[in-house]
Formats: sequence, structure tokens, C-alpha cells
Amino acid sequence: MESEQLKTFTSNGSENESVNSDKISGPDVSSIGFIPYYKSIKEVPQSSYTQHYLGLRSRLGFSLLFDSGNRPQMEQSFSGMTEFMNRISSKEFRGAMSLRDVKLYCDANNKPVKVSVMHFEEVGYTPVREQILWRIIGEPKWNVFHSQGKGSFGCTCKFDAESATITQWVRFMLGRKANFASWIVIGKWAPFAWMRTDYTIFSNGKIAVKFSGTYIPTQFLYINWKAVGAHDMITNSLCRIDGFIDAGDSNDAPGKYHYNWSSPVDN
Repeated sequence: MESEQLKTFTSNGSENESVNSDKISGPDVSSIGFIPYYKSIKEVPQSSYTQHYLGLRSRLGFSLLFDSGNRPQMEQSFSGMTEFMNRISSKEFRGAMSLRDVKLYCDANNKPVKVSVMHFEEVGYTPVREQILWRIIGEPKWNVFHSQGKGSFGCTCKFDAESATITQWVRFMLGRKANFASWIVIGKWAPFAWMRTDYTIFSNGKIAVKFSGTYIPTQFLYINWKAVGAHDMITNSLCRIDGFIDAGDSNDAPGKYHYNWSSPVDN
């Protein structure tokens, strides 16, 4: 598991410029991607998944997708970074990120020259379950192990005359064994899912945050550890589901901006 890291970004050419002692602070921001758990496609709420038919292999594929879902249900809020990391330690997520203690420093002309931030990114896991005594009672299913996904992540910053924008991202896909199962059932290697946060802090104290990501998985979006928005993969249309499946073969799946947040007033 990766650890949280402190990072300092400096605008080009400002290394030797004086910086005001005053700083502008922003809220903590985090996001978690996960698959909602259902025992099989028969238990998934009425949706494009339940109506979609590409043959037996697709029905089996959807059942395996939701049977690999994360439990318990994702939290609506966290008390802070420690509780957030408790979820990460459980391995019950697909991808996760956080930006904490964001601070912007400006020069004598109020031009942004430096940003410091505690950042965290992590590629998650696919729970692999085995149904015990299913021929007799049909319950329960136990996690045999969590299959580590593969992927990459990063955190960068871009400055302009009035603001600085931190861009944070994580790409993730099934681990080797789960991906092989996908190839057997669907006939394609899995694509990369991704999540991205664009966090802009302005020299006047205003904050704007854009959350984006693929249509799969579901993503919860937090400001100061409270959920402010979400993308629910159950609401995906047929074309969005097909777009994810057809991306295949280790390509980045399609996605969009899911939620925009801005501070209600300047600080």
C-alpha cells in the first residue's frame, strides 16, 4: 500500500522570488472507485445491465463483475484521513485518491508561485469469492483473496497568472488472474478504468474542483470528508456499458466529468 506524500510545486522562473508569508488554504478532497456488490446479475436493480443481452457469455460476465463487488457499502463520510485509510486497508475498493492540506503561496504581486499538498493515490483490488455449499444452501460467499489490480497514478501542478491547478489521476484494471477470467468469459482483456481530480486554487481564495472518470466503476466524491457527489455505474446507458467493454485490450475506457464543486464564497 502506498503512503501519503508531501509534494511542493513551484512555478517556472519563480525559484528565487520572494513569497508572501500569507498562504491560501483549500479543503481536503478525496474520491474512491468501487463496484457495488450483487451476488449475480439476477439481483442487480433493473437497469441496462439486466436488459443487455450479448449471449450467455455477457450474462456470465456481468454476474462475475457484480459478484466481485466491494463490501460493505461505501461510506457517506469519513472523520478524516485515518478513517479514509481504514477503507484503503480493507482492500475493498478499485481506485482511490486524496489531496490534503493544500496551500497556495503568492509573490508580492499576488501571483501564484508555490503550492504544497499532501497527496495519496492507490490502485485497488478485485475481491475473489467462493460460494460455500452452494448446492445445499446457496449462501454464503466468502472472500478467498483480494486480487491486486495493476495500474499507475500521478500528481502534477500547472500555474497561471491567477491560480494553480493540481491534477491528480489513477488508472487501474483487473489483476492478472481476474483479467484472464475476463478474457475467457468476454473474449477481451479488460480496459483501464481511470479517475481524475482537477483542483484549482485561486489567488483570491476561491476553490474549484472537477471530478472525472470512466463510466465504470461507481465513484464517490468527497470534500472535507463528506460525499458531495457520485457517479453511479448502475445508471449507465447501454452505449456507455458497451463503450467500456469494447475499449478492451488494456486501452483507457471512455469517461467524462462527473461532478464540479466550487467554494460558495471567496475565502
